[in-house]
Order: sequence, then structure tokens, then C-alpha cells
Amino acid sequence: MANFIRTTFIFIVLLFNFCVFNGYAEVITLRADEWCPYNCQPNANQRGFMIELAEIVFKKAGHTIDYQIMPWARAIQDTRKGKVNAIVGAGKEDAPDFIFPENEQGQMISAFYVKKEESWRYNNMESLKDKILGVINDYSYNTEIDKYIKENKKNDKLIQVASGNDALTTNVKKLLAGRIHVLVEDRNVMAQYIKTNSQDNAIQEAGTSGSDTLYFAFSPANTNSAAYAKLLSDGVVELRKSGELKIILEKYGLKDWK
Repeated sequence: MANFIRTTFIFIVLLFNFCVFNGYAEVITLRADEWCPYNCQPNANQRGFMIELAEIVFKKAGHTIDYQIMPWARAIQDTRKGKVNAIVGAGKEDAPDFIFPENEQGQMISAFYVKKEESWRYNNMESLKDKILGVINDYSYNTEIDKYIKENKKNDKLIQVASGNDALTTNVKKLLAGRIHVLVEDRNVMAQYIKTNSQDNAIQEAGTSGSDTLYFAFSPANTNSAAYAKLLSDGVVELRKSGELKIILEKYGLKDWK
């Protein structure tokens, strides 16, 4: 009987370990460039509200996340190949071949920024015709802006592209130095940047160009992607119902986009 009990115990332990390491409890890898307040520094107290959403939703399902910062273009490439599970803060135009949750995890508003003393204001894409616009490599802003960037990307008198982990900082430096006239960025991200870097007296918003929904976009090469996307889609709905979403957003000075 003792041998039977011991054998049964060992079998249960082995079965548990098999389940854990074969898809029941996963480490889900998330990558993006820093885009606070959506996703901030991994070791910060406030890692970004989208990261906090993911942590809560996946933890309830028994999973953990591994979130790290890398350049946006590389994050897309590695996720497309299946080296990474998902990118954070993507619009559907960023990676149309990726797997997206049915319900979004955020919303962005594309805004234009100029130096404080500038009188220029954005009215439509035609108002950019004599301006050098600073953008970030492989970012999707919205259909209208993306089309303009694609048409003029090879003309550095109209478009200049920044890359790397600190692409926004690069664009801000170029703006203040007069190397570009305008930069485009999400309104929440720029507000966070201006506050953190004490740039209130140097930079001002000069108009907006529509909104877009944001998601965790999952790798088309990963067989678990559809299941993960559904977990997040359903999870955000539940967090909204429970009031947890409101609490998380308030930590970042934000309100629910719905």
C-alpha cells in the first residue's frame, strides 16, 4: 500500500509538471518600445496601464508575463517570427497579419506638436505641405497620416523617421533644434513625456487627427495566439465591469475611453 501511495503521488507530481510545461501555465512574452502611459519601463512602479491589465488578466488564467523594451520595428519583426508572443499598444495597421483581440485595450489620439513660440496649427494633411514632420519608424498613427507618410517617406524635406528605444526623445530634440518643424505622437504619450521632462514651456499641441483603438497584437506564428487574444478581450470587459479598469487608469491620470 505504501508503494502504491508513493507511486500515485509521483504520478500526480509528474502529471502536474507536464501540464505546467505544456501550455497550461505559460510565460507570455510582450515587447514594445517605451510608450508611457500605455507601457512604461518594466521595473517601474507604474509599468503602464496596458501592462497592468495584461498582468491581471493572465494571472487569473494561471500565466505570467515577461515584458521588455525594444525598438518598435524589431518588436514587430520578432513577434511576426514567433520569437515573441505579442507587441503592446498596436493599432491594426501596425501589423495587419497579427492576431488581435476582439475588444481593444486602449485608445490613442494622434496629435501634432510644435515649439511653444510657433503659431502653426494643423487643419488637414494639406497644412503639412511646407513642414518637416517627425515620425517614428514603423508606427501606425491613423489611416490618413499613414498614407501621407508612405507617400512622402523618401523625401526628407517632408518626413524624417526616428528609430530605436528613445525615438520620441530623438524627435523632441530635433523639434527643439529646428531640424523638424512638427512631430506627431499620441496625446497621452506626449502629455506624459512633457510632464516627466519638464517641457511645458518648450512644446505645445497644435491640433489632432482622429483616434484609433489599441491592442496587444499576437504573433501569427504562435498556435496559442488566438487563445491569448480571447483572454485579453474578455478580461478587459470583466475589469471594466468590476471597476478594476477604472482604478488602474486613475493611477495614470486617465479615464476609460468608452
